[in-house]
This record gives sequence, structure tokens and C-alpha cells, in this order.
Amino acid sequence: MTQADLEIISVEMENHGSYLSLEDTKKRWNLVYYPSPGNIPNPITQLSSEEIEQMKAEFEEELERLIKPEGIWNNGATFLVLGRKVVD
Repeated sequence: MTQADLEIISVEMENHGSYLSLEDTKKRWNLVYYPSPGNIPNPITQLSSEEIEQMKAEFEEELERLIKPEGIWNNGATFLVLGRKVVD
């Protein structure tokens, strides 16, 4: 916000997360193919199929470590930021 010459008035965070089953969480692997802003082209497309398979295996191993009786926590934090333009 400071780069846009905005004065920060308030910043709040709302948590909208929930627990997902292990199976549903493993399906989220497909989301790695959607680039986030600033990551175009998607860096994953530059990996070999062997590297992608290794990364997927590590992803699923980490999910196994994160599982709780309720499932795996899927964080859905939202930041609400209010600012105003500084006028001289």
C-alpha cells in the first residue's frame, strides 16, 4: 500500500479454514498447475516428469504427516485492508 501512496487505516484477518479429508487434500495436487500471479510461465512446467512425480510423492508424504483425527487443516485466511490516498 505504501508503494501506491496509500495510508494504512486498518488490517484485519478473517480465518475461513476448515478440515479436509486426506483423499480430498490429495486431489488438491492438481492446483499446482495453476500459476499464482507473477509466476507465468508456471515454474512446474519447466520440470521433468520424474521431478514432478518426486514432488508429488513428497507432497503426499507431507500430507500423511499432517493428518489429525479431524482431517487436514485447509487455511483460508482473508486479509481485509483499508487505506486512503494521502492528499497534501
